[in-house]
Amino acid sequence: MSVIGEGFTFDNYWKFLSSWFYWSYLFGSLRISLYCTFISAVIGYSIAYAMYRSGPRTQLIFGAILIIQLFTAYVIRTYAIMLLIGKNGIINKTLLGLNIIQQPMRLLSPRPE
Repeated sequence: MSVIGEGFTFDNYWKFLSSWFYWSYLFGSLRISLYCTFISAVIGYSIAYAMYRSGPRTQLIFGAILIIQLFTAYVIRTYAIMLLIGKNGIINKTLLGLNIIQQPMRLLSPRPE
C-alpha cells in the first residue's frame, strides 16, 4: 500500500524496520563510517602532534602540504567545468553535432592579460 501523492503512510518505514536485508546494509554503512572516522582521527592527530613537536620549518612544510591538498578538489572541479564548457567542450560539441550552432560558442571568459 505504498502510494505516492495520496497522503503520508508509514509503510516504507515499516518495510525498512522489519527487513533484515535493509538493516544489514545500514550496519555495513555504519561500520565503514566508523572505520573511516577512526583512521582519519588517528592520522589527523598524528600529524597535529608531529607539527606541535617539530620546529618552525617543519611546521611550515606540514602546513603547506595540508593546504595544498585542500586546493586539489578546487583544481579538479575547475578542469571539469572547462571540459564541459570549453571551446572544444562537451556542450559545444553536442550543439555542433545537432547543427544548432555553426561554430563553437565562447562560454568561458577570456584570460585576463
